[in-house]
Amino acid sequence: MPPARAVIAVDLGSSSLRARAYDAETLAPLGPPAVAPYPLVREPGGLAKHYRPAGLRSRLLAAVGTAGRGLSVSAVGIAAQRGGTALADAQGRTLHLGPNTDLRAVFEGAALDEAHGPAFHAATGHLPGMFFTPAKLAWWRGNRPATAQRIAQVSSLGGWAVATLTGAPAETAASLNEQGLADVRTSVPTGLLATLGVDARLLPPVPAPGAPAGTLTGEAAAATGLAPMIVGTDAGG
Repeated sequence: MPPARAVIAVDLGSSSLRARAYDAETLAPLGPPAVAPYPLVREPGGLAKHYRPAGLRSRLLAAVGTAGRGLSVSAVGIAAQRGGTALADAQGRTLHLGPNTDLRAVFEGAALDEAHGPAFHAATGHLPGMFFTPAKLAWWRGNRPATAQRIAQVSSLGGWAVATLTGAPAETAASLNEQGLADVRTSVPTGLLATLGVDARLLPPVPAPGAPAGTLTGEAAAATGLAPMIVGTDAGG
């Protein structure tokens, strides 16, 4: 009997990473989910937290490979916790992976709220600012300026997972909004970006709804044991 045609759903949740295969026609689950807990690093002071990029990358690839073992996988879809942040340099190397519980930008968020709170809320539907990317980037500029100068790409954790599998990040309009970067009324980057100190060129591309974000790289295919296939994102999920 030929292997079942399958798709894999990946969820970078708040407490663990999960990958599960589903029948490509009926969407019935094919086996149990592959679950990988998150080793979280708490930085001095307790507010700042991050994931180790190499560890999260290995867990992502292992979970996808386990979920797809013995199956004919045609696509991988990715969703991720709201509020997570990934920063990368111009070569695509990960500089920082922060969960939605990373509260390093408390003071920068308070300053954003005081100066731009009503306009920020009207555009994004969100407050307080400390949870969102503009405030977090302000923290990096004020506290880690050398690293801040290397930031060439900002994404969600879902966008980072897409980059891990395809070589380049991609987002949805909903994901950008959940990072405080897109206007909830228009689904395009908010006009406040420059005012908030965010260069629009840092944002990943947003494929059309339903369009693939990319294809599995040879390196990712080798690490997971899967054939090259399309990868899609719903990174605001």
